[in-house]
Amino acid sequence: MSKLVDDAKVLVANPDPYDQRIVSSYLKRFGCLIKVASSADQCYRLIQEEDFKAIIFECSLGLDTIKHIRELQMKLSKSYSPILAITINDSEHPRQRCIEAGATAYLIKPLNIIDFERTVGEWLRFEGAPHFTREIDVLLIQEDPVNQKLTSAFLHRVGILPTVTSSLDEGMSLLKALEFNLVLIDLDGMAPEVFSLVADIRTREEGRPFHALVVGLSDGTDRELHERCILNGMDGLLRKPLEPERFYKIIKGAYLLKTA
Repeated sequence: MSKLVDDAKVLVANPDPYDQRIVSSYLKRFGCLIKVASSADQCYRLIQEEDFKAIIFECSLGLDTIKHIRELQMKLSKSYSPILAITINDSEHPRQRCIEAGATAYLIKPLNIIDFERTVGEWLRFEGAPHFTREIDVLLIQEDPVNQKLTSAFLHRVGILPTVTSSLDEGMSLLKALEFNLVLIDLDGMAPEVFSLVADIRTREEGRPFHALVVGLSDGTDRELHERCILNGMDGLLRKPLEPERFYKIIKGAYLLKTA
């Protein structure tokens, strides 16, 4: 494992001394500065005192702890550090529950060094948004308030301030009044009318050089759902939680369409 980010400050929230040593040893290979919290209260205190590039969180501390970390970050106007949840198995703390609680990504013990480098390294490599992200107008249509906060926080992290709504009707009104280079629509729990909204976008683009990228978000990205999105006029489908590298390809495409 090569050094990725020198002096990036990472919080390891884990009550087990053995796990603390394992995770810390991996992070040291990245060149990170490490702080360790053995309890939820210690974790809260450190977050209030310092900013962290990432938080490696052991789920045995409780998923409610993740929610409280997010609330603290919002209250203190601190950056939304990625929270990388670690659990002993899929059945005890299912991935979806971790994501709903506010986790950014999910790892299963025993930790695999390759998966650890790929997942954690992806976030530690992130040094800032590409210059063009601030020129992209983004509409986020997402019903669930928790996921809405997480997606918005991710967009903020890459330099984008999205227009956000939880309603398809309001989304339609916004699309009629404003032009967006990228429209992100969370398909989970959304009414079937979502594809009517996409059809309306494409109808209004007819005869014009403007083309908005319309991308679906979903907890699952099975082939059938992907094909349905494409057949109904969408440009793609992304799995939640969003991954920087894949998302950059989308926003770069939106930028290239805007400047074409």
